[in-house]
Amino acid sequence: MTLRVAYEPRIAGDAIGTTPIFNWLLWGYGIPALSFWAGSYFLRRRGDDAPLARGGNPPQSCSRLLLAFLEIRHAVNGGDVYRNNTGLTEVALQVCVALAMGDRPWSACGVRTGSQVHNIGAVLLTVCSRALPPSSA
Repeated sequence: MTLRVAYEPRIAGDAIGTTPIFNWLLWGYGIPALSFWAGSYFLRRRGDDAPLARGGNPPQSCSRLLLAFLEIRHAVNGGDVYRNNTGLTEVALQVCVALAMGDRPWSACGVRTGSQVHNIGAVLLTVCSRALPPSSA
């Protein structure tokens, strides 16, 4: 999945449309995030993997973050996720999402589960959110 997203982050190709929220990005990233959540829910019910079910799982968190980031990029740039410049509105929204969805929840999951993946993910998201480039518009 990582290589596929790195190669073509729009998942559906050129057919994502210009509608801000209800577009093909929601299907491409929202359905996997929902599937990962459902998997952790069923693991929690059966008790098979308590740390994973209690603390959430990195694929679900990554899918949610990618969905939020690309939806912001899509909405701010009128459907063009490959636009060459970045405005202040987009950077501000990206930082807010990174801090809201990345820093706090991943740190809490890392403390709760003792998972190094969560700890490293929280640090990387915090560093990346504070290192976003300034507006070039």
